[in-house]
Amino acid sequence: MIYSRMVWLSGIPILLRETDPARIVETVLAVEGSFASIHLKDIAAPTCFTVTRALEKELDKPVLHDGQDGTAVVTLAALLSAVRKTGTDLHEAVVGQVGLGVSSSAWAAVWSPRKLS
Repeated sequence: MIYSRMVWLSGIPILLRETDPARIVETVLAVEGSFASIHLKDIAAPTCFTVTRALEKELDKPVLHDGQDGTAVVTLAALLSAVRKTGTDLHEAVVGQVGLGVSSSAWAAVWSPRKLS
């Protein structure tokens, strides 16, 4: 529903009752031909990292995990907004993180002030 209302894309939820990373990957690979991209949701760490990496390696299409990608984008947007509103130089800012869940781990692994220049 969010995809169709906000960006005019159709999405079909496929619910899996599976927790084994290899079986999740196998299942997604079996149906991926019907989709232009893969959006994973509600896969806990560290399984989500294993599944996402395996699918990115195997597929020639976007693979996104809601917790890693979606929340990380929102976190970065909040940081950029905060430094703009306070007049802080991003390169001089001290940024702290509380907890390292799925999104925080992904964000911390790739974020660098140098990449934003």
